[in-house]
Amino acid sequence: MFGRLNFGKIGGIPISAGRSWLLVVFVLIWFVGNHLFEIADVSREASVLLASLTVLLFFGSVIAHELGHAFAARRAGLEVDGIELWMFGGFARLRQAPRTPGEQFKIAIAGPIVTLVLTALFLGGVAIFDSGGFAAAANQERSDPLIAIAVLIGVLNLAVLVLNLLPAYPLDGGVIARAIAWRITGDPHRATRYAALAGLVIGGALVTVGLFILLTTEDGTADGFSLALLGWLVTIAARGSLDSAKRQERLDVVTVGAIADPSVSAVEGHHTVLSATDQGGPPGAWVVVRMGDDVPPALLSAEAISEAMSKGQPALTLAELAAEGSDRTIDGDTSLRDFAIDPRLRDGGPLLAIGTEGQPLGLVTGNALRQAIALAPRAR
Repeated sequence: MFGRLNFGKIGGIPISAGRSWLLVVFVLIWFVGNHLFEIADVSREASVLLASLTVLLFFGSVIAHELGHAFAARRAGLEVDGIELWMFGGFARLRQAPRTPGEQFKIAIAGPIVTLVLTALFLGGVAIFDSGGFAAAANQERSDPLIAIAVLIGVLNLAVLVLNLLPAYPLDGGVIARAIAWRITGDPHRATRYAALAGLVIGGALVTVGLFILLTTEDGTADGFSLALLGWLVTIAARGSLDSAKRQERLDVVTVGAIADPSVSAVEGHHTVLSATDQGGPPGAWVVVRMGDDVPPALLSAEAISEAMSKGQPALTLAELAAEGSDRTIDGDTSLRDFAIDPRLRDGGPLLAIGTEGQPLGLVTGNALRQAIALAPRAR
């Protein structure tokens, strides 16, 4: 909305945030400042400065959490584009998806492990060195400002850990659940559906609980609003993941033969360029040429026929002309995923899908591929 903020790199990994993230920072400083003013013996001005330090340290722990994901992904041989901070934390942008359930599990669990360590350091450290101060800060009683900050950061990390471990895709817990389901079923698409459905259920539950707190308590407005907003965001992300899973599954299940357009003219290969031209040329931009017995048909453009005539090759047969050109046929059983990476799509022309018995099934294009993928989320 307002552009981007770049905070440099850690270990070669860029750290950034949208400028709207600053609004979240200001809101957190306001809440934390009020909290510290109430329980710590500091002035209002000092509470704002200490709240700023607290929020800075908290988002530092968020970055550490995401670095856990990023370094685990690098160790698995995946490229990391960067870390993005957002309203409820952050996320690591991976250039490639994990290739195995084991890879996904290790990458997903790395972030919560870092957060668990940070929680233990902040809360455990205070409890060991000042148990009285820890008890006072935990009970929101008057305490030393530094103790209050350490306990608050520990509690915030604990909240992040608990929420992240909910089995709601795309939270870390949902990604872990997807990896386990992928291992059990052997089907990454089915695993994504299961995890995304869990995300829809848990997101709806968070919205319900948040609204209940918001409507029934006087001092829980912030908590209720935050829970409801988090649940709404989880629901949106889970729905997007569910639609994405359907698209990905369609890429693997649907073949090019299923989306081929059969409305293309076909001619015998023994016809010459002259006879094809005398008859007004092919009725379309492309024509299927039957090459003969035991030879699969070929795809020939009307432009190639006209060009051969202009070069003084009227006696050239269409079969000979088609054989001179590049191969524009594809097995009809090819999946849409393999079709999507076919380099011949880059020139914008169609390919001819060939059936198991060598019969022409029709033309397939990049546009047909995009339409087939786009229809996947609407299918029920």
